[in-house]
Amino acid sequence: TGVYFQLDPSASANWRAITGNGVILQDSDTGVAGALDTWYRLRIRRAFVGGFEVAEFYINGTLVFTNLLNIPTASLMVGLKYDGGTTDNTRTQVDFFRLRVDGLSR
Repeated sequence: TGVYFQLDPSASANWRAITGNGVILQDSDTGVAGALDTWYRLRIRRAFVGGFEVAEFYINGTLVFTNLLNIPTASLMVGLKYDGGTTDNTRTQVDFFRLRVDGLSR
């Protein structure tokens, strides 16, 4: 369950846009290749478009994929995960992380 980016060079050279509602996992190719030693600005925006909830995936400020399939309806936790596999010389650096929530009421 979740809405996230995935980069797994053993499966694809491209960033993947993932949405899962606990039953079905939608794995979509963004068409944007990932490269080592490169900074990326990743953004996921949940929005309502045409009456449907969608997940918009942005890489470096450009909308690369919009998904309206299998969007989770439950509350989600925010987090970052890095799995280096068996490669010991690979690392990930997170420079900035922001969570913005709009439309809350009391």
